[in-house]
Amino acid sequence: MNYYQDKETDTVEAKKWLKEKAAIAEEFLRQLLSQFEAYLRKLCAIIVAKLKKMQNLHKFFPRQSDLFQTSSYHP
Repeated sequence: MNYYQDKETDTVEAKKWLKEKAAIAEEFLRQLLSQFEAYLRKLCAIIVAKLKKMQNLHKFFPRQSDLFQTSSYHP
């Protein structure tokens, strides 16, 4: 083999190697994205639950602005 044939073979092998590594990286990123999406869903569910809980709390505890409007409240 001469220099150019060796270089061409190396280029083909390098492209093959890069395609393999790109496929591995792509699969890793897909899995990472899937895990992140699941984490965000859980986080959003927690936030929504806390907001709903806070929304229900005003039934039991008056807001501070309501306290200042009542005549029975004296600072």
